[in-house]
Amino acid sequence: MARKRVKLAFIVNKKQRKTSYKKQKMGVLKMLNELSILCGVEAGAVLYSSFEQQTIATLKNMPDFAQTRGMVDHDNFLEERFLKLGTQLLNLKKVNRLTEMALVMYQILQGHQLNISLSSEDLNDLGWAITVYLEEIDNKVETSSIPASAPEPSSSTNP
Repeated sequence: MARKRVKLAFIVNKKQRKTSYKKQKMGVLKMLNELSILCGVEAGAVLYSSFEQQTIATLKNMPDFAQTRGMVDHDNFLEERFLKLGTQLLNLKKVNRLTEMALVMYQILQGHQLNISLSSEDLNDLGWAITVYLEEIDNKVETSSIPASAPEPSSSTNP
């Protein structure tokens, strides 16, 4: 059954306003509960109205650490975000450098002439890239290899 579109305007009748508030509040709390279940987090909301005074009193009666738990100010948020982005940037630089050195390594293995001269830093990074790829190869060989000592077939013939 289709519902009528709610007209967003102040409800003059106090009884209708209170009834509408209670219905809307129940809807918000239901959505909050669903969000909590779906995301696996604790969620809360502060709804203040002239109809219910105990909501704000309950919050004020809570200890300070409970009121401010999980709150983050802008400076701390930005600091944490910059640290996270800095770490991501370093990881991307590392992956990019490994890819670049792998390309140089493959060009050398194919016998191509390099158009660039490699600095000592480039040579160190090339050695690092070769070591990383050799370790990957060793790991793949170890995981896919068959044990060297296979059981010998038994001989059933008598002389």
